[in-house]
Amino acid sequence: MPHVRINNRWVEVPPSVTEGELRRAGGIDTSRTFLHRRRDGHHLVPRGAVLTITEGETFLDAPARVKGS
Repeated sequence: MPHVRINNRWVEVPPSVTEGELRRAGGIDTSRTFLHRRRDGHHLVPRGAVLTITEGETFLDAPARVKGS
């Protein structure tokens, strides 16, 4: 099983995993924005998405964006 980094913590996950399973593995609250860090920038991981994971990928969270504040 591949290892991924979620908020600077390495965790082992299945090669095919849902966004919710990744959040639980990294201890990410559902109220926070979940991002996939790639060479070309940070990409939003959509709720309910199924991801194909490769070794060494990086994920992180950020505060939810509130428009107009």
